This record gives sequence, structure tokens and C-alpha cells, in this order.
Amino acid sequence: MYGWGKGKEPVLDTYPIDMSIYEGMKSVDHHFLGVSPQELLRCYKEEGSGIFYLGFKGCGVCQSMTQYVEEAGEKLDKVIYYLDCTSTEYPFKGDIYDEYVSTFEAYLMTNESGAKTVYTPQLMIIKDGKVIDSNIGGFSGFEDEIVEAYEEMMAKLD
Repeated sequence: MYGWGKGKEPVLDTYPIDMSIYEGMKSVDHHFLGVSPQELLRCYKEEGSGIFYLGFKGCGVCQSMTQYVEEAGEKLDKVIYYLDCTSTEYPFKGDIYDEYVSTFEAYLMTNESGAKTVYTPQLMIIKDGKVIDSNIGGFSGFEDEIVEAYEEMMAKLD
């Protein structure tokens, strides 16, 4: 469980997550903590701060970007809250999915039908209950350029 900065409460309920399902990742010794969709929404509503990464193991782009998010988190020593979009223990569907989409629609993409929807991977930076940066789909370029782009996003919490 981690707070969202400098003694501010409340604390997010988190759980350990095995990230070895992603290319280039280790199962231990990483900067990710699992978080439910409800906790992400709670952080936003209660004016918290954090780095949130949405993804799932079957996503090809998530497979290639997760290691770069980790590298940026390691360089800056940041906790990254990971929401597994396909978790059976913390489902991201139904009412909670609808609430997420309506809450963050300005930071989502539109599907072929014209509806706002969640695409992964998404890295979202929330500071004091406001989204201050968001990226969907990762970055292109050489590895160090990708890591640097994620670092720039994460550094906005400093």
C-alpha cells in the first residue's frame, strides 16, 4: 500500500504483480504494483497522484512498451500502478468500465463506431486529481528515446 505523496492520505490498495508475462521484464524487482480499476478511479476522485499503466499480456504493443515504462520508472525511482485490463480478480468491465470511460473520455481514443474506448497500453499521470499527461500506444524511436519520453511524463509528478 502506498500513499499519494508527502504524507497525503488515503492510501491505494495495491497487490504484488508478476510482470514476467511481458518481454524484457523480471517477475520480481520491478516498479509496478497492481491496482484495481476502482482504486484508480478513487485516486482521481480523491485528488490523489500517481502513475497508472493500463495493459494486458495479449496486447502486442504492451509487450514491447512495458519494459521501457519499467526502465523509466527505475531511473526515476517511481511506483507505477498497473491495471490489468483482462484481470479476472479485478474485472475491468460493466459499470466500472463505463465509469472509467466517462471519467477519462478526454484521454481516450474513439473506436470505429465513434465511441470513446480504452486502448492499450496507456500511461496516465494523475496529479492532485487531474490528468496532467497521457499516452496511448507508446512511443516510437530508439530504445533510449522511448525511455526518455516516458521519463519526461513521469517527471511531471516531481
